[in-house]
Amino acid sequence: MMTQEAEAANARRAPAARTAIPAGGGAQQASGINWIPLDLISIGVTSSKGVPRGTMGSASARVIDRFGAAGRIDSFCETPARYPLRFWFHVDADGVPRPTPFIPPRVSVSLAFTPEHGTAPTATRTESDPRPTYEGPGIPLRTTFGETLWMGSTKSGTLDVSASLADPSTGTAIRYDDTIPCRLEPCA
Repeated sequence: MMTQEAEAANARRAPAARTAIPAGGGAQQASGINWIPLDLISIGVTSSKGVPRGTMGSASARVIDRFGAAGRIDSFCETPARYPLRFWFHVDADGVPRPTPFIPPRVSVSLAFTPEHGTAPTATRTESDPRPTYEGPGIPLRTTFGETLWMGSTKSGTLDVSASLADPSTGTAIRYDDTIPCRLEPCA
């Protein structure tokens, strides 16, 4: 059985593409799988308090899957509630390393919490890193603001999320926008 830390470390790694991708726009790797920015440069979003457990959102140049379309964040018996979100910025995948040299992409995250029945955000947070650290294939970039950002509130509401990754080496720009329901469950 995996520990919670091992599960989290395993989940944050970007899996390699399952099939070889035809040449034309990517660098050929020894594994026979091409590194293609449109498929491998991505943003992942999850929460330790996501319901259902394991709910994730992601964005690449080709597709966006929103966390808020599949789940919510619950905070039980905490006042103020803490609504965590974990962000993973990827430039490659396990077994498909990014060709070097390259300039790390600029990344940023903006959060805005609006309480239930509210019309305007009561809490906002913006973080950015102009040059995060690349630590190896499949491992998320290490940002100056860390992986997990929190928003707090004494109420339920919605969390508007905007994350971006701008890769100067390829000209690839990824944007993840979402509205995630957040629910405060009072103590029984």
